[in-house]
Amino acid sequence: VMREYCNTQGVSDMGVVPNMLPGYVKETNPDLQVTRNMCDLLHTHVAKAFFVVDEDPLRRHPDFLKFRSALDKADFTVVIDQFYTQTAMASDVILPSCTAMEKAGTFTNIEGRVQRFSATVSPVGLSRPVWQIMSDLAKKMGVDFGYAGSNDVTADIAQNVPMYRDIKKGASLAHYGEMLKATPQLRWVEPKAMGKLGKDGGMVVLPEHSLFVMGVYTDHCPSLRHLVGKHYADFHMEGKPYVDMNPGDASRLGLVAEDTLVFKNPKKEWKGRVRINPDVRLGSLRIPDEMDQFPVMTMVAGGKEVECVNQVGLEG
Repeated sequence: VMREYCNTQGVSDMGVVPNMLPGYVKETNPDLQVTRNMCDLLHTHVAKAFFVVDEDPLRRHPDFLKFRSALDKADFTVVIDQFYTQTAMASDVILPSCTAMEKAGTFTNIEGRVQRFSATVSPVGLSRPVWQIMSDLAKKMGVDFGYAGSNDVTADIAQNVPMYRDIKKGASLAHYGEMLKATPQLRWVEPKAMGKLGKDGGMVVLPEHSLFVMGVYTDHCPSLRHLVGKHYADFHMEGKPYVDMNPGDASRLGLVAEDTLVFKNPKKEWKGRVRINPDVRLGSLRIPDEMDQFPVMTMVAGGKEVECVNQVGLEG
């Protein structure tokens, strides 16, 4: 199973996982355990502030309207990011962070290989590494992490995260062995709703990344500056990104490759074009994750209307 971003594995190892501390140690303090998702916590005002670091949930959440409503209920929202993302533009405060080229640190890939990198250019404007921003915020709140540089962060990780204990000695691999021995073998558990795919005529949409589509990264690419504000599909794919479909579903709907599909929701409508893909499970569609914004959509295909749901729609 491939992780989504270059350091998804690394941030997971550091405890950026619900109810987990660094090194996958379970959080035992009931006051810090999470039993509900952030949308629900904001909607009910249990969570009054929202702090986002290098992520754009407003753009990526599978139920855009629900998350937008939840974000509006927050008393105070802070975003640390390198770009003016949708979430950043909806926040109260934006704290600019550095890109990988402007700081030193490490990435950990899926095999646990720790890859070091160093700054090659100076930070732009007032941007700073995330660790430095967080350290200064902690000091304002009465806690001193004691970090003077990125090496201090690495030393802290080596001391407190068992699988990274040899990182200061130049080790290139994190020690996952001990953790894996204590973890039951991974196995695929099929959601009950998935067993109904293709049987009632409805379909499930599965978001995936597409080549040349990096969301905010391509949106703000200097060579595409004149296209800012337009959706990537408008200039990469003539306004109709590919939608991957199983041959059986294509046959059932009377579709062939390159046929036009229309996806409709009361708030938005977009077009796609068919790409026949036998690797796609019967009853499901693969769409660019940029388009996965609504729990329920209607797909018009071959003169027929087909109800489509994403992961939120599956949950009811």
